[in-house]
Amino acid sequence: AGAADTPVPSLVDLADVEERDLSMLDGICTGLVELDKQIMKLFYGTFNILSGTPGSGKTSWLYQLICNTLDQGLGAWVFSRELPDYMTKNWINFLFAGPRNVNQYEAENGAVYYRVTQAAKKAINDTYRGKCHLYRDDFNNDIESIQTSMTDAARKYGCKLFILDNLMTVNLHADDSNKYDKQTEFVNWLIQFSTKFNVCTILVCHPRKLQFGQEDLDMYDVA
Repeated sequence: AGAADTPVPSLVDLADVEERDLSMLDGICTGLVELDKQIMKLFYGTFNILSGTPGSGKTSWLYQLICNTLDQGLGAWVFSRELPDYMTKNWINFLFAGPRNVNQYEAENGAVYYRVTQAAKKAINDTYRGKCHLYRDDFNNDIESIQTSMTDAARKYGCKLFILDNLMTVNLHADDSNKYDKQTEFVNWLIQFSTKFNVCTILVCHPRKLQFGQEDLDMYDVA
């Protein structure tokens, strides 16, 4: 009888779980109307995996999300080994500037290129200074350094969106014998991090190569 009265620390009675209305929970709207209709928003406290074949638009979507996050007055932290920081800056500037603040030019060889006006660049910098933090290209990409940076960004800068692009560019100190265990450990840490700091975390994971005749991905194509 005494044992029955002793609560189990790891368990909560379903009857005691506090209900929450999803429509009342905070998060980040993607800005894509049809997507937001399906998922409502990217809720705080969640860990999300983004995948897709090369050229499918992962990076375009991520940078659009960053811009929408900043427009909502929220901070973002970005780790990317896909693009150097100056290309990330250019991409985001083009999105913020819009067509009216972009001029077209032609190189001597006939190639057409575009530049954001200096006035627009200054306005963008002034408006979003202190809100978007890029993990430095020349900084160590080991898991400990990334974890420390994420934690500091959440505590000191109040960042709410965390993007890691991509898993294969993080040094997990793994080899062929334990790489999946190390990936699992990192994912579990990201889940706990998202919950602890009430933020939205997105990890880009490249899928395996499509099988012959396969036209689209499913969840089993991402290890």
